[in-house]
Amino acid sequence: MATTLRTRLSRRDKDRLVGRDVELAQLDRLFVEEPGANVVLLHGPGGIGKSTLLREVGRRGERRGWKPALVDGRELHATPEALEAALGPVRNESRPLLLFDSYE
Repeated sequence: MATTLRTRLSRRDKDRLVGRDVELAQLDRLFVEEPGANVVLLHGPGGIGKSTLLREVGRRGERRGWKPALVDGRELHATPEALEAALGPVRNESRPLLLFDSYE
């Protein structure tokens, strides 16, 4: 059975996502109509799994009816127009989930 790249990456992420139950439970509580927070900052030294955690948040949000948009700051020109273009796919969504990775 053929698998998509997205499926293979999700499987890889699942294998790497260990010890994040507390963080995931806290983030899961935000997928409601009136969340207690609208912005969450994940930070820490490189290599601790922030990007993997962010992708999992996107998958969980999507399963709950949110439309995730992952913006990788390493691939984005530092202009308002580039950011507007990156967010274009979720501009008219009723439940957009904006995920910024490496957007220092």
